[in-house]
Amino acid sequence: MSTRVWPGRPYLLGATWDGAGVNFALFSEHATAVELCLFAPQHPDGEQLQLPERTDLVWHGYVPDIGPGQLYGYRVHGPYAPEHGYRFNPAKLLIDPYARALTGELRWSDEMFGYRVGDPAVDLTRDERDSAPCVPKAVVIDGTFDWGDDRPLCTPWHHTVIYEIHVKGFTARHPDVPAELRGTYAGLASPAVLEYLTSLGITAVDLLPVHHHVDEHALVHRGLTNYWGYNTIGFFAPDAAMPEPAPRASTSTSSRVWSRRCIRLASRSSWTWSTTIRLLAFTQRLLHLRHAHPEFRRRKFFQGRPLCAADMKDLLWLRPDGGEMSPEEWQQSTLQTFGFRLCGQAMDEVDAHGEAITDDTLLILLNAQPKPVAFVLPEAHPGTCWEGVVDTAVVGDTPAATARLAVGTSVNLGGRSLQLLRACG
Repeated sequence: MSTRVWPGRPYLLGATWDGAGVNFALFSEHATAVELCLFAPQHPDGEQLQLPERTDLVWHGYVPDIGPGQLYGYRVHGPYAPEHGYRFNPAKLLIDPYARALTGELRWSDEMFGYRVGDPAVDLTRDERDSAPCVPKAVVIDGTFDWGDDRPLCTPWHHTVIYEIHVKGFTARHPDVPAELRGTYAGLASPAVLEYLTSLGITAVDLLPVHHHVDEHALVHRGLTNYWGYNTIGFFAPDAAMPEPAPRASTSTSSRVWSRRCIRLASRSSWTWSTTIRLLAFTQRLLHLRHAHPEFRRRKFFQGRPLCAADMKDLLWLRPDGGEMSPEEWQQSTLQTFGFRLCGQAMDEVDAHGEAITDDTLLILLNAQPKPVAFVLPEAHPGTCWEGVVDTAVVGDTPAATARLAVGTSVNLGGRSLQLLRACG
């Protein structure tokens, strides 16, 4: 008995299961016909069904009585005219660009190419061999998930701290992630990872490419893989190389755990953990400073002029001699050392209750040269001086009582380092 295909609808793009069947929708402006290929044990080569409708450049059809787990792909008919940019070839199975999951590996072979590899005419001759055995198949999924009482955290941008993570590298190298979870999405929801990120004050993580990707032919030929995953073939399909340990687990389950621990899962960190204790403490301190000083969490751009009745500019760029930089000095290609002063009384911002936000006046000095530079401390508020807060040139830099430094004093700014100072009375 042949499979029925109903008209369906042109939206949503991709494969959408509604509990009774699946709607398929694929965009193609220049195709002349689109065949849906359904793969199953009884149809290992794919049962081919023509999508019957085209609406606003979207080919679509609805297949009743199929559901999650169904494997599929497309064969798209149209002109083969490389000289005009058209390379339609129905012998080649195409992956749905809106697939929510993919299965199977891409096997590099000449059949993968739409043209005859090695032909003197290069890509002007169409290859008629079937590529289906070499191509990953799209998978229909059940997109529903019960989030219970979980809600988006909606952390304001000026309170957001984003941490970039490579899922495999981060979880595989963390010594406290259970062995069976290392290298997987579920590993990100393990207590050790959550404790590490929350201790830093992270509010969101940005996962380095977790889309389904393929390893380039040149890498495979050399026995290598694309570790970072920047060769995506399915932007809506999680990479199957980092699966959950249990078949029924899902990325939704993991992100639910994340949100309950005040981490929002958004979609480069891969060092040796045993050497990061000092770096971790230093990073925690910097994030604490960011939290403590609204100057580092501004919602508005600086204006470079006095604001809010302050007697100083909200932002002042400085030369090593303590004077204000000119526009011409900004253009110097040799500029490697400079500083800037932030006036905490000129923030021109209010809190959630409409109250004015103020902060300390802060000074940041940066030196990109390998050698130390003497930097003259600029004017602060009348009757105030400066005290050091952070110096990245000091090994094991920790909070400690520091001498107060008068305006006009020169400080030693170490090579390739940064100093943060605070104005004090």
